Amino acid sequence: MIRYILRYILSKIRNRVGNVRIRNDTAHAEQKVARYVTVRQKIKLHLTCPVPDNLLDSAVEEVLERAPDLIVEVSISGELFANTWVLATAKLERFCDAIARLPKVRACSIQLRERPSSLKLITRTIRGANNLTNLEIGPTVLDGSPQDFLEFASVLSTFKQLKALTLNSRCVKWADGQNTFENANPIFEALSKMDIHDLNISGIIPTLPSEHVKPLGELLLPLSKMFEPSNDAFKTWALDDKDTSTDKLETISAVMKHHSAAPWLLSVSCYLSQKDLQITADLLAYDHQKLRVLFLYIFGTDTPLDQHLAPFISALGSNTRLDTLWFIYSDVRNRKVPMSDKMLLAFEEMLATKNWTLVNLLYRLHGRSLEVEDDVSFDNQKKIVAKIAFQVKLNRLGRRRLLHGTTKSRYAWVDKLHECGDDVSAIFYFLSMNPLLCETAMGIGHETKRRTKFPYLAKFRR
Repeated sequence: MIRYILRYILSKIRNRVGNVRIRNDTAHAEQKVARYVTVRQKIKLHLTCPVPDNLLDSAVEEVLERAPDLIVEVSISGELFANTWVLATAKLERFCDAIARLPKVRACSIQLRERPSSLKLITRTIRGANNLTNLEIGPTVLDGSPQDFLEFASVLSTFKQLKALTLNSRCVKWADGQNTFENANPIFEALSKMDIHDLNISGIIPTLPSEHVKPLGELLLPLSKMFEPSNDAFKTWALDDKDTSTDKLETISAVMKHHSAAPWLLSVSCYLSQKDLQITADLLAYDHQKLRVLFLYIFGTDTPLDQHLAPFISALGSNTRLDTLWFIYSDVRNRKVPMSDKMLLAFEEMLATKNWTLVNLLYRLHGRSLEVEDDVSFDNQKKIVAKIAFQVKLNRLGRRRLLHGTTKSRYAWVDKLHECGDDVSAIFYFLSMNPLLCETAMGIGHETKRRTKFPYLAKFRR
């Protein structure tokens, strides 16, 4: 019995992951590793720079080589691979190779403090991690030759068990001169053939070149493969760096134009410039069947941008696929969306007459989540916003199917009236769209006389 209990406790310990941190020395790390080796407990290794040359040797000899089969996670932060960091190349390469030889590493995180970092050394560190399921390369600037990018893509393609990859636009940027399709396309080619469930590589989306030897459609082909229906990992695409989102949005628009490929959800952080809105209007005008959700994280301006919003509203009116639109707007001074009353009325008119597909519309102001019908959100535009909310509700009730669908059944209309519940405005709308619902056998509003089965009793009812 005691043996069984001890075995159970030991199994619980082994399933836990212990943390080993290396910063200024390895003495404490060595003690923890020795203890974990004794009970065969899994290890997560944290290496934080700056580190001296001799510490790298000690980390390899006293930690990595003592428990290679117990280390399941590796986290490297600081300036280890920064081009401005001076370390002996041979010692650094030995450390990278020791990490790469760890046979059971499942997760690897590399956070490099937004310094230009050697892509070649990053590739050398992850090479051979065949069991890797999660790879995150954090704040850094990727720097390397075209051959370095090709080797990075080649190593990625060997990770058959990789399920999550993060190279997002907030954390990963390009070094000067590296932001090209020639460098990025091998990575897109490799990833499009992998079964990754959680993928964010918006940080390596190139800007459209002003001059290119190949046709633009050919340059965009590897990126377009990321949006194929079979690639579920790219259902959601977040362009989350407002400083570079315009260029990346333009690239996505070009992919949709040349290859009719699009994500299911597109999230864009921007300053709401004329170019941003025009590109977004073009996206909506393509009316792509896959793009269903659009989030706009807007960093506001002092004045309404009516002249820029007009093309956007017009394109939204012709779109028949998008069903969810978010304006997440940050403008503490104005406390309202960047639309004048006139433009809000145009938005309401567009929903009333053209767009019967949009069923979710949300504004988020000042960090608070406020639905379009929330009275608190728009101090001076409540009545107009209420009209917009009503049109969205009609869309949600399914007026498109009744007015544009093939069904002519009177019962379908009656069922829709029932769905309206006690909303008199919605009931009146649907009755106005189909006045024949008010007709009876004797005409509109005419009450027929009740007939009795026994005529001789009729005189007693007078």
